Amino acid sequence: MNTSNQTVYEHYHRNDLLQSVLTALHAAGKDIKNLTRRDLRAFDEFHIRGLEATRELAKLASFQEGMRILDLGCGIGGPARALADEFDCNVIGIDLIESYCSAAAALTRLVGLQDQVSFQQCDIAQLPFPDQSF
Repeated sequence: MNTSNQTVYEHYHRNDLLQSVLTALHAAGKDIKNLTRRDLRAFDEFHIRGLEATRELAKLASFQEGMRILDLGCGIGGPARALADEFDCNVIGIDLIESYCSAAAALTRLVGLQDQVSFQQCDIAQLPFPDQSF
């Protein structure tokens, strides 16, 4: 990992990220074994304008059923889950931070979208996909 990526990693990485999210959900009265995307709403769209912006982007990009979509800088996966669920497409989320990818995958399993959404840790400047994959 280069120095710049190492700095980003050290700033964002949390060993307890998933457990922190699950603890907060439990404290909010959510049944962890029966989670829905709606249950994750308070923190799932961790970007400016949240779900509204995700939906706008999808509309502008003309996302359609069955498409393969790449979510760069996916964080804990909220937009990837939203796109898969609302547009019935397949999404691969990429993030530099492994704890984000692990938490994203676990939350995706908990809401039942694991067949449509997957996550992979890598540097977005060195993607492991052939051209025209998405």
